[in-house]
Amino acid sequence: DGITYGEGASALKQLYFTLGADDFQEGLQRYFEAYAFKNTAIADFFRKLGEASGQDLVRWNQLWMLTPKPNWVRASWTCGIQEKTGKSVLSELKLQQGPDGEIRPHHMQVGLYRVKNGSFEKIERAVKKGRKIEKEIVIAQLTQPVTIIEEPETIACPDFVVPNQEDWDYIRVLFDPKSRDVAEKNLSRIPDSLTRQLVWRSLWEELIQGPSEGQAP
Repeated sequence: DGITYGEGASALKQLYFTLGADDFQEGLQRYFEAYAFKNTAIADFFRKLGEASGQDLVRWNQLWMLTPKPNWVRASWTCGIQEKTGKSVLSELKLQQGPDGEIRPHHMQVGLYRVKNGSFEKIERAVKKGRKIEKEIVIAQLTQPVTIIEEPETIACPDFVVPNQEDWDYIRVLFDPKSRDVAEKNLSRIPDSLTRQLVWRSLWEELIQGPSEGQAP
């Protein structure tokens, strides 16, 4: 059924992104080698992945596989003027997770965009490496009800923020008021088809289910 197979696949996708491709594949190889032609339990699967990655996944298994209802995430941010450059950059970027009492670890990309005349320009973190400035995707690891992104001043001020860019996580996305307004007015103009689909789905879920606790209608 849709719940069993859909949510199970989404949890594996999140685990893959959390551990990284190499550790995840190494864990799978160890699992299949150890239990070929044998009966196993889900604890065996997570134990082998934990051995390969050096992480204790017992708690992850409990929270993700044995706890009902998905979490939601919502971004909030403020911007300021950088003294050295005079450019508008982030002064704070926060991700809030809910509902209260049901917090899980989440690992996700955060999409940030500058929007002008309906045109979307993707923003990435500007990181100085030697004499070069390289661009990096903003990655967030959520382990608390509120997660503050480090070094926000390396990110230009956005008009539109999309938590769970690329859909690596299994989580309901709630838009902040500014991002919701941008999405409603420019949905068809979002250039990336996957991002456009994720935004559309989030807006539809909010319409059908209503705002979650702590969010104004």
